[in-house]
Amino acid sequence: MARRSYRQPACGLATALDLVGERWTLLVVRELLVGPLRYTDLLDRLTGIGSNLLATRLHHLEEIGVVQRTELRPPAASIVYELTDLGWALEPAVNALASWGQHYVDPDVEHGFDARREAFTLRRLIQHGHHDGEVAYQFVVGSEVLHARVCDGKVETGLGPIAQPCVTIRTDHVTWEVLVRAGAVDDVLAGGTVDVEGDPTALRRLFGSPDS
Repeated sequence: MARRSYRQPACGLATALDLVGERWTLLVVRELLVGPLRYTDLLDRLTGIGSNLLATRLHHLEEIGVVQRTELRPPAASIVYELTDLGWALEPAVNALASWGQHYVDPDVEHGFDARREAFTLRRLIQHGHHDGEVAYQFVVGSEVLHARVCDGKVETGLGPIAQPCVTIRTDHVTWEVLVRAGAVDDVLAGGTVDVEGDPTALRRLFGSPDS
């Protein structure tokens, strides 16, 4: 089946939507912004996509140079999908769409804590934050551990602990939601539901303002 097109070849936006605007495509990119994943992991995380459709989307993304397959070294020895430089170039657009869409997310809808989704949210927050030099964050949210590192303007987020964090932040799922969705740093610090080890100003730099 031929792919649909807006037939506006002189328009960069229309061309971009021709290439990555189909259903599920940017959600595949979202998942890979946190790091490489196996096909089965992508299928598990993108609930409802269906195996055939995921295979089609990945094949297309490989064809246009956004995604590539890589074999992990032993003992893993698994084939994973990861973003190319062209794929990473989509990050600002994905972040902007996620921030815009957050205005329409129903705050009353309950959802479980998804560590990989929150790592993606951290990337977006840090991209809009205020950071000088190199800083490494570690977050312990309930039983889950996330990390983030900023160095030379580049942001890395992921799952699990990180070596030598500048600050370690321990909190519960409810407080985490308040931090990342509302940025209410002073409120949660006053409430005593956040334990900060290390530089306390790092927490304000991430969730607050440059003058905090």
